[in-house]
Amino acid sequence: MLRTSENMNPADRRARAVYVASLSSSATFALTGIFVTGLYASWRALGRFDQLIGNAYGNTLTAKLLLVGVAVLLGGFNRFFV
Repeated sequence: MLRTSENMNPADRRARAVYVASLSSSATFALTGIFVTGLYASWRALGRFDQLIGNAYGNTLTAKLLLVGVAVLLGGFNRFFV
């Protein structure tokens, strides 16, 4: 966590804000790439959308998608509200 102090000058505060914004943009870009490659891998493994439920791979993928969704929501909350 980047802590601020009372005697930090405005230029340092702006530099920290730019740094955090660039980290957030990089994470968004990486998440997009992971989503696209994961979608392709899932399509290759399952073949059809209706096979998502009822087999071990599909059930595991569904659980993983739910957990990743929660992480994305927390990251979005952190980016836009914190």
